[in-house]
Formats: sequence, C-alpha cells, structure tokens
Amino acid sequence: MKTLFVFLVGLIAFSSSAPAQTGRPGKLTEIQRPADRSPGVAAARPRQRKPSASVSAQSAVSTEMNANTVTVVAGTPGGTYYRAAGDLAFVLDDEHLRVLPVLGKGAGQNVYDIRFLRGVDLGFVRLDTLEQFRKDKRIVDPERNITYVARLFNDELHVIAARDITDIRQLAGKRVSFDVRGSGTDYTGRSMFKGLSIEVEAVNVDQPTALDLLKRGELSAVVSVAAKPVDVLTTFQGGDRFHLLSVPYVHTVVDKYFPATLKHEDYPRLIAAGNTINTLAVGTVLGAFNWPEKSERYKRIARFVDAFFSKFDNFLAPSRHPKWNEVNLAAEVPGWKRFPAAQQWLQSRMDEPTATGSVTGVQREWVNREPVDNIDHRHLERTPSAEPGLSRTEPGPALPTSAPSPTSAPSNEGRLLARAVTLLQAGDISGARRILEYASERSGVAAFKLAETYDPRQLAQWPVRGVQGDWSKSQALYGRALEAGIAQASQRICHTGSHHEQTAASASLSCGIGETQ
Repeated sequence: MKTLFVFLVGLIAFSSSAPAQTGRPGKLTEIQRPADRSPGVAAARPRQRKPSASVSAQSAVSTEMNANTVTVVAGTPGGTYYRAAGDLAFVLDDEHLRVLPVLGKGAGQNVYDIRFLRGVDLGFVRLDTLEQFRKDKRIVDPERNITYVARLFNDELHVIAARDITDIRQLAGKRVSFDVRGSGTDYTGRSMFKGLSIEVEAVNVDQPTALDLLKRGELSAVVSVAAKPVDVLTTFQGGDRFHLLSVPYVHTVVDKYFPATLKHEDYPRLIAAGNTINTLAVGTVLGAFNWPEKSERYKRIARFVDAFFSKFDNFLAPSRHPKWNEVNLAAEVPGWKRFPAAQQWLQSRMDEPTATGSVTGVQREWVNREPVDNIDHRHLERTPSAEPGLSRTEPGPALPTSAPSPTSAPSNEGRLLARAVTLLQAGDISGARRILEYASERSGVAAFKLAETYDPRQLAQWPVRGVQGDWSKSQALYGRALEAGIAQASQRICHTGSHHEQTAASASLSCGIGETQ
C-alpha cells in the first residue's frame, strides 16, 4: 500500500511539471519530439511561414513613426509652455519629424521628467529650476545628464489680487496659490516671494481652481510665473474686481531674476488703459537628456534640432506666440552643456549671415557693410564696457579691465551694468535688455548699451540667431543716451531725412560710419 501511494505521488508530480517545461500543456515541443528514424525519411519539421506583405508594411510604418517622433514635456493647460509646444508641433511637422507635446506640471517637474521619465525627449525648464535640480542631493552628475538645446524666452511673474490690495506686501500672512505642486510657478513663485521677504500661506491647486477660489474670496492672490500673455489669465472673467499687482525689483533678486513689465495691452481686464506695472522674470531653457551620440534617441533629438534651428524664422510669424521674438538660439546657459548636435549646428553655421531686423531701403546698403566701430566704450563714464565679447569661432571683442569684479560689491547701477555685460557675453540678448531697460531710466550708459542690443549694425557683429533688431527703437535710445551726456551716441544717430533722396555714402557719413575721432 505504501509503495502504491509513493508511486501515485510521483506520477502526479511528473504530470504537473511536464507542461511547465514544454511550454504547451499536455504536448511535447518540437525539440522534444523524436525524429523519424525510418531510412531515407528526413525528420518532419513544420514550415516557417513568411510574414505577409501587409505585416511587413505595418512593421515599417511602426518603425518610421517611432524613429521620427520626439516628445516635449510642456506645462499645464492654459499655460505658455503648452502653447509653445503646440507651435513646435505645427511648425516642424513633416514626413521626417513629428513633435508630440506632453501635458506636464511645468518647469519644476520637467527637469526631473527629462532625466528619469521614460519616453520624454525634451522639455521646458527654467534657469532657477536647473539650479534647484543641481542642488538636489539625490541626483548624481546632473550636469552630465541634462543638456540644453537653446536658451528661450523669459517668463514673467503675475500676481492677481482683489483691488483692495494695492501693495504686494499686503499679502504677508495671507493665503496665496502657487499652482500645482512641482510646477514652475510653485518653485519660482515661492523663490521670488522669498527674495522679496514676503511670507505667505502657500496653497497648491491648479490655476482654474485657484482663480475660482479667488473670486469666492477663499484666496487673497493667485500667482502665475509664465510668459506673457498667459491664456488662463487673459480669459479670466473677474469683472472689475481684480488686478495685477506691481512687483519691485530689489537687490536681493538682482543676481537671479530679471526686471520686467506688464502692460494694458497684455491684460486689458487686469491692467487699466495706459498703465504699465513692474514685475520680475526668469529665463526659460529647452532641455534635453544627454543621450549617447550613436543611440536612436540622440538621433531623434538631432533631427529635431536641425528642423527647429533651420525653420526658426517661421516661429516669428504673427500666428505664433510673440515670445519667440525674444529667442537668440546662439545664447549660452553658463554652467550647463549644450546638446552636442545643437552645438555642432551652430558652429557649422557661425559665418552665415543672419537677420538684422527692421532695416530697409538706403539703410540696408550701409548696415550690411563691414562694420566700423570707432567708439571707445571705456570713455562712456566710469562704467563697464558696452561691447559684449560673445563666444564665437574667432576672437571677439574683449571685456575691458575697467569692468567691476563680481566680488567688489559695485553700486546698484554698476551692479546692473556688470550683469548686463555678463549676459551679453553669453549671448543672452533678451535678458540683457531687461536689465538695461530698468537701468536706463537713470543711466545714460545703460541707454547706450540698450540701443546697441536693438541696433541692426551691432547685432550683425554678434552671433545672433533669432532675436530681431529694431532700427527705430535703437535710434530713439541713442537719442536718450545723447541727452544724458553720452557724446559718442551722436556717432550712432542717423539724420538721414528722406531715405529715398540720399545716397549710401551720405547716409554713412550722417551716421558717423567712416568718421574718425
């Protein structure tokens, strides 16, 4: 009896294990099936079925679609990043490239998504959130894994509150929303308030919900850090009960953020007609993971870079977000590495002519000539040089030794001018313009330097790709500098009268080109 019991147990164990080994319950696999040993008869083998033409074609479609598609993690609905990602998708879409925008939380989370989230190729991040990522002790080699494709535009701080709040300092101790946790507004907005020494009761809810709570009186203010105009704010239906608060540019934020303005034209419902308010801004960057150069993911991003850079003029069309006009593709992000394919693209085209902005008629004849700069910037008062030494393939103008050291604690004006020079050296034209616009209210030197950032003749000398000049604005700013006592500005002002009646030579002489000091 005992022997029979052992036999039955063994038989059951063998029966249960056999299907698991063969992969097919109750049947032998082809490998296990014995061959026919009959003389002259080959072992029977099943025929391998070739894939049909339709299956092969479908496989080819799948391969091509995945090879030509890149994902861009953007921001929350109604935000500028999502609209900018939409511009990327529409402008760059063709048979060789598809850009797939991904709804994200914003700049704060995006840098982590680029680094760790499978399937994310690119994303909108900010200069300060990159620094936040760098300081995260959980992250190993952040500079090695995160790169940038281009320094993009600036995002402005918006603080919406009831009209009975007239000063941002009145928000101290009150409930203020900073969008969802992990968003760019969550990090940058809190950082800006900290720099202003304003402590509030921070709340994290999505912007539509926050605006609804604001209308119901459950929040004192809603903060949004995004590139103007922000759709969710332009469509905000608050009647005449709410407005945008002015934000001061104080010394504690000078090294991290930019001064900025918001106008009635940006938000007709939130800013009174004819009014302009001051605020802060932060730089945005298009980031990418640093894939190995021979990988398929690297090749996808390289394909995107070529299309984005080559077709960038299409982003300046009126149908696209106006913030694209601030972008200089050649601008650098100090402390971070540019994606290799982007760096190679710029270096290979450094000598190609670039747009010089709004220059027409007789002006173009001499603007496009070899520039002659006979102004010694060291004599423009005792301040840093106005001549930026931008990185380029050949040696550029050097920064004068009269520029104050960052550690010398210069005066407020000198500190602003020194930072503007640093930004210009990195090619950050839009960032430098923000600093100089603020400083030019009190400084003739700043007005002169600001004029140069709009002067098509100067932009033609710098590695600029994207950002446009404005002839009329540069002339007006040179005029302001001249009124402030900067005599050299007269050499940049063109008294051409009727352009159609003058020759290129007379225009050159009237603009100081070719003259000697």
